[in-house]
Amino acid sequence: MMLRPPAMKVGFLALIATLGATTALSACADGGASIPSADVSHTVYYDGYYGPFYGGYWGSAGDFRYFDLCAMRYRRDRLHHFRQDPAEGFKSVQAQERPEHRQSPNRRGH
Repeated sequence: MMLRPPAMKVGFLALIATLGATTALSACADGGASIPSADVSHTVYYDGYYGPFYGGYWGSAGDFRYFDLCAMRYRRDRLHHFRQDPAEGFKSVQAQERPEHRQSPNRRGH
């Protein structure tokens, strides 16, 4: 068995870490991660500001929540790039029903 000098091991580990990070970030760019879906959809109008549309829903307060693929969560559209009616510069996309929010096991009965 050949022993590698410590500097070679560190360089090899740095290479592996870089490749892993690159692969994870590329999932954000090309849609390689799982995307939420629903059987029921509604037409929403979006101007493309946040990049590709991967899903979203209208919140109970009338705000739109879009799915951020890189963060793997829904974010609120604070800048109003989603609308319920057609307008110039906006394209129609299909949004889902609001996802069910399950109660945390630690909060049952509280």
